[in-house]
Amino acid sequence: DSYDPEGRVFIHRDGSLGLAWSLGMKDTEIMGPEDLGALAARFSEFFKLLPAGSAGQFILGAERNIEEALGAFRNVGGASSSTLESLFEAHAQMLRTLSIPHGGPRFTGRTLELTFTLRIFPDLGSGEHSLRETYAREKTRLLEVASAIEGFFTQLPLLNQRLGADELVGLLYKKLNPRRAKETGPRHYRDDLPIRDQVVRSALRFDYDTGLIDCEGLHSKVLSMVQIPLETSPGMLSRPARAGVGLLDLIPEATLVLNFKVLDDSEMRTRFEKRDAFAWRQLQGPRKKLEVVKIKEESEAALDSLQNGERALALRFHVVLSDPSPERLQEQARKARRGRSFFR
Repeated sequence: DSYDPEGRVFIHRDGSLGLAWSLGMKDTEIMGPEDLGALAARFSEFFKLLPAGSAGQFILGAERNIEEALGAFRNVGGASSSTLESLFEAHAQMLRTLSIPHGGPRFTGRTLELTFTLRIFPDLGSGEHSLRETYAREKTRLLEVASAIEGFFTQLPLLNQRLGADELVGLLYKKLNPRRAKETGPRHYRDDLPIRDQVVRSALRFDYDTGLIDCEGLHSKVLSMVQIPLETSPGMLSRPARAGVGLLDLIPEATLVLNFKVLDDSEMRTRFEKRDAFAWRQLQGPRKKLEVVKIKEESEAALDSLQNGERALALRFHVVLSDPSPERLQEQARKARRGRSFFR
């Protein structure tokens, strides 16, 4: 686990190369279905920029502790008059104590932080000369992809900043050592230690009966999507059209993780062509089974999507809940399951 400051590239133990970005967000609260759909359609173009075999994550963290954000905002202004200082403190106090009930959930002040990571898995070969040569070539290709990604985010527009070692170590240390991070403050990158040894400083305990993870007295539980919904719509997690209550409305503090892998287009086309041919042969008999008809329809739809330039992705979605109280944590998990039946 090392770091190349030229390009801000992270090198993993298995030889894979990674990049990370901090992203801004768009306010979609007042967007209608058509505008939200147009934004989702535009964002789907993003995956066409990524190489086959690459993997990535979108990580959205929501926290009720807003002191760090308020402190950063205060420091940006520098010296100010006593009048402005008192106005800022009054506004900050309002955000700290904000609590508005609305349709069941209670809205409170919180911070949202969005991170995107990308990872590729090249074969760097063996031998020092071959390794250096291959690494330089793969790094150049990765940075070309990074430039395209940043251009896309800028046009969307979304604020984006590629993370260096200091930022990533600070982010991971805070997540993996919740109590220690509060006591010791931010952690900075050291080039004489592997990154994993700098960020993993606390022991974890896992309870197989409850599914809870204990880290320094903070309990966490991971809920995973066990099946892809039959129908999807833009904003179905954050602002569903029918229920009207988003996942983060039910659970004010959580980490949402979308993992994806970009599959090879030609391999997926061959796979769906075989499924389509199998279904066609099965449907030649006098009795047509509904499940075979469904296989053929899904295969044809997937082939049409690939023909139109869409990318095939393998997806995993997780919600990470945390609370010092195991009882409150289990109640949060029950709320999430009731609100979204595809979580387990």
